Amino acid sequence: MATALGAGLLVFGSAGSRVVDSWVGTTRVVMISLGRVVYKNSEIIG
Repeated sequence: MATALGAGLLVFGSAGSRVVDSWVGTTRVVMISLGRVVYKNSEIIG
């Protein structure tokens, strides 16, 4: 949520916002809508 707010995404609207966080070996995906996390997933890659 902090990443989305810091990036200026509209997290309190009805349209969804997606944040993808990639690190060495791990990728995280979070979907935010109406001020709540509606989907999250973390994948280990490599």
